[in-house]
Amino acid sequence: MKSIISISVGAATLLTFAMPVIAGSAGVGRPAYQTPYQQQEVLSELEEAQGPARVTAQENKDHPPFINRAHDIDVLIGKIKAGEPVSQKEVDRALTPIEVH
Repeated sequence: MKSIISISVGAATLLTFAMPVIAGSAGVGRPAYQTPYQQQEVLSELEEAQGPARVTAQENKDHPPFINRAHDIDVLIGKIKAGEPVSQKEVDRALTPIEVH
């Protein structure tokens, strides 16, 4: 009986301290999608990265991450030009340098 009570108290204490973590961050987060003005800025960044990404993909045909990155950038540019919403997470992932191990 004593062990059941101590386990219950421990679980309740753990849950009390874990609730802020489970609930997520407080405050104002950034919007999930960008405004048209922000998309124009991102479009120029992606177009600048598009050339080197294609060259790298051509030079490293045996490494799929380079080919996939060039394709991801092309897809994002197409989405922005078509007026579709693009999340900041997608843009950040496309512009992050590839690490080869």
